[in-house]
Amino acid sequence: MSKAGLLLLVVAFGGGGLLGYLFAAGSGDVVFEKAGHTGAKGTAPEPERELPPMPEAPASGYASLTEALDDVPCEPEQDGTGMISGTVKSHTGEPLAGVVVRATLQRDPSSYRRHQTRSGVPEDEDLDELARKYIARIKEDRQNRREGRSDGAGRFVVHGISDGKYYLQAYKEGYQFSSADQSSYRVSAGGITNFIGKPLGTFVARLTLPDGSAPESGFLEEKLARGNSKWHNWHPDSPSLELSPGPHVLTAVAGEYKELKSPEVTVEVVEGVSPGAIDFPLAGRPGLRGNVEFPPGQGGYVMVHLLALKPGEEPDEKRLAREGQSKPVQSSNPVYSFPDLTAGTWAIGISFDRQKIECMETVTVGSEMTVKDLVLPEPDRADYVAVIVEGPDGGRLTDVRFLTGVRSEGGSRSGSSRFLHQGDGTYSIWHARMEPEQIKGSTTWTITAISPRYGTKVVEYQKTAASAVTINFQEPGTLTVTVLGASGPEAPKVGLKLVPKAGGSSGSSWFHPGQNNQLDEKGSRTFPGLAPGEYDLVLYLERDRSQYYPAARVPVSIKSGLNTENLSLPSFHTLTVMMGDVADGGSASLRQTGERSGRSFYANAKITGGKAVFERVPAGTFEIRAQGGRMSVTLPGQSVVQFTVEVKDCYQVEITDTTGRLAAAGLANGDLVVAIDGTELTDSRQMSALLRAAYVKERATLTVVRGRSRVNIEVDLRRESGEAGGTFKPAAR
Repeated sequence: MSKAGLLLLVVAFGGGGLLGYLFAAGSGDVVFEKAGHTGAKGTAPEPERELPPMPEAPASGYASLTEALDDVPCEPEQDGTGMISGTVKSHTGEPLAGVVVRATLQRDPSSYRRHQTRSGVPEDEDLDELARKYIARIKEDRQNRREGRSDGAGRFVVHGISDGKYYLQAYKEGYQFSSADQSSYRVSAGGITNFIGKPLGTFVARLTLPDGSAPESGFLEEKLARGNSKWHNWHPDSPSLELSPGPHVLTAVAGEYKELKSPEVTVEVVEGVSPGAIDFPLAGRPGLRGNVEFPPGQGGYVMVHLLALKPGEEPDEKRLAREGQSKPVQSSNPVYSFPDLTAGTWAIGISFDRQKIECMETVTVGSEMTVKDLVLPEPDRADYVAVIVEGPDGGRLTDVRFLTGVRSEGGSRSGSSRFLHQGDGTYSIWHARMEPEQIKGSTTWTITAISPRYGTKVVEYQKTAASAVTINFQEPGTLTVTVLGASGPEAPKVGLKLVPKAGGSSGSSWFHPGQNNQLDEKGSRTFPGLAPGEYDLVLYLERDRSQYYPAARVPVSIKSGLNTENLSLPSFHTLTVMMGDVADGGSASLRQTGERSGRSFYANAKITGGKAVFERVPAGTFEIRAQGGRMSVTLPGQSVVQFTVEVKDCYQVEITDTTGRLAAAGLANGDLVVAIDGTELTDSRQMSALLRAAYVKERATLTVVRGRSRVNIEVDLRRESGEAGGTFKPAAR
């Protein structure tokens, strides 16, 4: 039973007075804040939605939990006149009759968003109100649910569909159903959904311990394709398992640490035939398990590494970190387990960051599960930065997540962090690591602190033998952005992303559309819980099939409280490409240049009537591609162009680091590479093949044109030889 249900159960049988308090005296209005943005000058939110008031509780209390739950009010039933139809067929194409198809009305999540945009520390909601809302939502879901049943031809119709989106599921004993065309989500009135059913076979799994008794519980691991697995829960009171027709490779495991395991059993499931009972005898599995003891007063998580040693081989910390298998261990549950090991000697150790082993031991594994507890030593002070995070009132925050990064002239790295939480509220956060050869010139380390109450803040620091940082959060701000021209049926699909500027990072260019980051019907989106500071607001436009590209970037300054920003859509252009000798029926593509692949504008157009037309193209420089040919075009500019293939017959050198291998070999910015290892470059395909071959050779000879001179330069292009410090871009002589 859920916590809300348990709460109601306790008060229902605790006497009429307490229940009366819950449902009568405590029946003040429960308010849900409806989705909507705050106006540019701090105008009031849209009208709030209220649940129906609770009826007066009986003076003597409720006689049963069911009677109490029946009195919880909810929104009126949404009955409509629409319908959803479709078919249900077996995996062999035969119609299936008697299948129940259930349509569940999907609730608008924004209508139940509780004070998401309000600044400051959120207050805990009253438990009575939480229980009432929980029950009300369940009752609303059930009363708005509609069902239909398939006939002899496999056709079904679900009647009574109202406005809104529905989620469809199909049910029949002995079958497993899936949508034939992924159309069972967010279906509206008039929609059509088709299901495919796979028959299931049922068998009884008998798990037995070495003494012949049954375990208290267990699992059945089913091997799937590509090394994946599916786990099925097993209990002696419900030992049956349903599987689809075909062979299934199963293994049973049991025990607190899954230290017991059965041999593999192949179960052949035949449609309409029950395999009967199948035995899974459990035996001890060789392996290693134990606890990790953290330093007193410290919490967090570490990695436990394990590596098999050959007879007479000495353990090596670098090999253990690089080649060994590893598992994370948290201080809240400091248990590790490595099952199914071969008998022999193993090296085991602990790291904070998967790279530096803090302690290492050897252990011998036999035929049973071996127990080995590990003690985590105090970390090296030079490996981490001590971080204190304070809220607006100066109190230390203990519910913060962190990301770390490092930026140098030789490259950059970022990602999740490893940390220990000290008893005094200090965090020990391991520095982001970078290969020594990449650290060149000015180098800056960053920490991104993510607070669920105050937002995200990025700070820079310098790595020393005792680095320390204090991060101060202010009262958060809320930003409401309105994109002018982004509402209405003809408006393009728009996305917004807010990226902190601190740390010099422009943020990832990827944008993943979803329910929580799209604009509302007015072309607005609200970003709640922002740490005050400088940000970049990035506007994305849909490119193709839910793929988005960054079309504009605007700096914004966030302050505590309400903030507003209005953006205008960029101008768009139509480009008509006259294809000349290229035959109709094919396609041409338009790709923005100067941007990273997959993160720029890209479109395809059919060639019809000797031309290809690209619409809603932003300003920029683009490359037109068709039948192996390419040409460049810039917009705004000519709206009609003649497709003329540009022949790429050389590489232009671009030096990005004067200390890199290309510059050290004598190459200069703007050099034209016209031959590789004596072979003259002629076209894109041949050039690419020659350059790939040069990347794996110890020395390659590049023939370079510089001004009026033509010289040969030997260079090592292998990636393992260090940073190249430049690139080769296809060009025309």
